[in-house]
Amino acid sequence: MLSENVEKILNKQIADEAYSSRLYLAMAVWCDHSSLSGAAHFFYHQSDEERGHMKRIIQYVNRVGGRVVISDTKGPPVEYKSLKDVIEEAYEHEKSMTVAIVKLVDTSLEKKDYATFDFLQWFVTEQVEEEAMLKSLLDRFNLVGTDAHGTFIMDKEMGSREA
Repeated sequence: MLSENVEKILNKQIADEAYSSRLYLAMAVWCDHSSLSGAAHFFYHQSDEERGHMKRIIQYVNRVGGRVVISDTKGPPVEYKSLKDVIEEAYEHEKSMTVAIVKLVDTSLEKKDYATFDFLQWFVTEQVEEEAMLKSLLDRFNLVGTDAHGTFIMDKEMGSREA
């Protein structure tokens, strides 16, 4: 059985994952509208992945007898200046998600909820991968430049992501 504190922050994480999915969907739509089909593909995939994270937490909470609360989330930004701006926003968002996961891990340990602690280890690993991937995209963008040619190269690279 989940403690009230752990259940509460897991429900907050469910809302955060829902927002992440909507944020990446908005980024994909902006990229699509801006004729950046490779980046759109990348962010549509990210949106689906974040929805999967949300579902994973929902199923865990239900499995351990907790109560899932689906709450409203704020709307994500819909306008960006450039593809690099989109990637920077995504990177900053993932860093904030890492902070949230660390708080979950800390709370589960504080409450001696070792089952939740164990469940969260997948998310810890996932956050390392997410941050590293977006940081790598930013690093490469800095190498090729943010002009039209550099944006074209990055769009093409982002489109090569396996779904």
